[in-house]
Amino acid sequence: MFVFHDSFIKTAFLSKKIVKETEFEQIRQLRTGVIEFSELVEKLPEHKFVIELKAYTDYQYIIDTVCEKHINKDTIDRFRFISFAIDALKHVKKVNPAIHCTYISTCIDAPRFEPFATKKHLNLCLQFNINEISGHWLSFRPAVISLVKAAGLEVGLGMINGSIEFNYCLKNSVERIYTDNIAKIVQLINHKKAERI
Repeated sequence: MFVFHDSFIKTAFLSKKIVKETEFEQIRQLRTGVIEFSELVEKLPEHKFVIELKAYTDYQYIIDTVCEKHINKDTIDRFRFISFAIDALKHVKKVNPAIHCTYISTCIDAPRFEPFATKKHLNLCLQFNINEISGHWLSFRPAVISLVKAAGLEVGLGMINGSIEFNYCLKNSVERIYTDNIAKIVQLINHKKAERI
């Protein structure tokens, strides 16, 4: 099994091929560095993996394969699943209730998602034994963060790429942040550490 984020892959002639209809060796030729998931897990024995499950993929196959080949009592802490699709996370919990799952409840710039995290999202997580609820930081009011934490769930906030949103996370004691600017987050953490000295 290999995991590819996009539905299509560009060919040399700028046309597109559907990934799930393309042989792995062809994809490997089109994208250098693509390796099978098993190879990746083996090459990085100390690393943890967060696997985002997309609703339009065969997520049941992905979950079943990862769980069968890679997850056992000794390795379970290396793997987390995250998704906007609650049905995908329900399947993870059906396969192994101990696997950490994160429900992405909101997305601020996509009209198909709700703009704010609510009790409805919290209740879904509680109903299906989901460990963490996450979403865009502007979608999580402090009162909802408090409700989620009081219910025993973790809170993860995203697109934390600057000091305003980083400070919001600290103020509300969220357990996890999601970023696409790691260097900036490291800088902000180091700055906070220096302030405490």
